[in-house]
Amino acid sequence: MRAQRDTTVFALTVAADIVGTLESELSVLRTASDDLVDLLDDGLLAAGIGEHLNCGEVERLADFLKANDRTRAADMWLYCHAESDDEGDSHYKGETSQLALTA
Repeated sequence: MRAQRDTTVFALTVAADIVGTLESELSVLRTASDDLVDLLDDGLLAAGIGEHLNCGEVERLADFLKANDRTRAADMWLYCHAESDDEGDSHYKGETSQLALTA
């Protein structure tokens, strides 16, 4: 019985150490994520870079911002990106040509 108790105490001690380490690492990741979100919540940055991202890249960036409760910033990046999209691209906001409508 004592051996089982010692094994259980050891296992719980190891588990507590692991949880403590993970909490510390998670805190570092949260801080880095918050810093990145603050950096990306910038209209001038979005206007300067958004047009150079492809649709998949800007979608992933927008998803990241939305996951961090920055829906306005996500929409801003999508808008800035869409300004450079050509007809047929996912975010194209211009008018569709008659040729494209009949194709």
